[in-house]
Amino acid sequence: MDNVRLIYTIVLVCYLLFMLIIGYITSKKITSEESFFVADRSLGLIVSLGTFAATFVSSSSVIGYVGWLYSVGWSGMWSIGGTLLSVAIGSLFIMGKLREYGETTIPDVFAARYYDKKIKIIPILLILLMYIVFITVEIMGAGKVLNSILGMNYNVAVIITAAVFVLYTMSGGMYAVAWTDLFQAIMGSGFVLASIFVALNRVGGFTQMNIKLAQIDPSLVSPITGSVSTAVIFIMRNHLVWGTGNISQPAVIVRALSAKDVKTAKISTAWSGIVFVLFYFSLMIIAGTSKILYPNLEDVDLAFPVLIQNLYPPIIGGLLISSIIALIMSTADSVLLVVGSTISKDLYKDFIKPHASVEEIVKISRIAIIGVGIVSCLFALSKPAPILQLQIFNYSTIGAAFFIPMIVGFYWKRATREGAMASMVGGALTNLLWYWLKKPWGLDPIIPGLAVGLVLIYVVSILTPAPPDKVTERFFGKASEVLK
Repeated sequence: MDNVRLIYTIVLVCYLLFMLIIGYITSKKITSEESFFVADRSLGLIVSLGTFAATFVSSSSVIGYVGWLYSVGWSGMWSIGGTLLSVAIGSLFIMGKLREYGETTIPDVFAARYYDKKIKIIPILLILLMYIVFITVEIMGAGKVLNSILGMNYNVAVIITAAVFVLYTMSGGMYAVAWTDLFQAIMGSGFVLASIFVALNRVGGFTQMNIKLAQIDPSLVSPITGSVSTAVIFIMRNHLVWGTGNISQPAVIVRALSAKDVKTAKISTAWSGIVFVLFYFSLMIIAGTSKILYPNLEDVDLAFPVLIQNLYPPIIGGLLISSIIALIMSTADSVLLVVGSTISKDLYKDFIKPHASVEEIVKISRIAIIGVGIVSCLFALSKPAPILQLQIFNYSTIGAAFFIPMIVGFYWKRATREGAMASMVGGALTNLLWYWLKKPWGLDPIIPGLAVGLVLIYVVSILTPAPPDKVTERFFGKASEVLK
């Protein structure tokens, strides 16, 4: 190993050890289910903002998204709109409601609103299936980065990164996830923002970057690709995929359940919008400068790692690589914890052993985290598909299943359990069918998925008995003060 890679490795090992130390320290706080799954609902504004933002930003952002922007140029920036839409929907209509009702998991929320524990089976199955895909994506991203920069064997890199985030997640639960997320959000976002100045200086500044991009391909500096009508359709599709998919993710919205109060849940989500604008604009700069300096990359997912490797001194490069790994792990740990809570609480306790002790629930969760981590690691070793493609599939399926019954359930008192079940199943199956049919008429699968889900929840709810009075009172009576 040469000196540069040795320095990279030392910096990265120090970072990974620090994550494990946080997991060990926070494990001392675990005294109950709420401690492990929602950090005793104690997270303040700064930690809530950090963990929300860090969970949002994943390998699909720092690896897949940069690679996509490297290929399409400025027209890809419209995708930020979908992220900001999800932030707006979350802060205004969802996060406060979730925190107000005080459940421990997202399946718990569906069971409470739709007054039937059996309805949890649907979100449980979807979370388990889709989140194995989600975790696989994150592990693949980390593996690609370490393989490219350190020359580490891809399989070894996958196993090491998976082992680290599995260990600290199973140790400290939400406490570990939240505090590591805060550190990772500061470290990751800070170094990404700082890196754009070096990159721009290398290509002659922002204006020269755009001139040189236009020389490579004029479409790279065009605000739209193709005709205006095509661009409008792309923007609308993008907003639906990311706007609904992001804010339907249990790993993201469970942050509301961990906030210390309703106000914190809403405000931390709203402030994250500013972080995202700065962060994703920085990724566009990184993609643009990478395109100029290294225009013929065989694997566009490596645009950011290659830029780091060639532009920065070893120590700074090591910190930047660690920051990329940090952003990847900050999402992976959140997703893994959701899977652990889904298996241990929503499945094991609610359907297999209702009187299980706190120690048993936490033990089952930790076993589940290890098991799902191993399965995802095995999938990552096989490199099933490009990172961004896998992530879009995951987001659209979750969004098509969860978004309509969640938002309608909070704001339409007549929504019934039968309507919600039909909406979740119909939305998810329509989304999957649309993928199988190769996207007829060019529509992203989530669009027909949401449409079918909306029709089903309305029609089936009207045709079935209204919710019990106690449910209506809890969610729509005087007890509900959010947004009034």
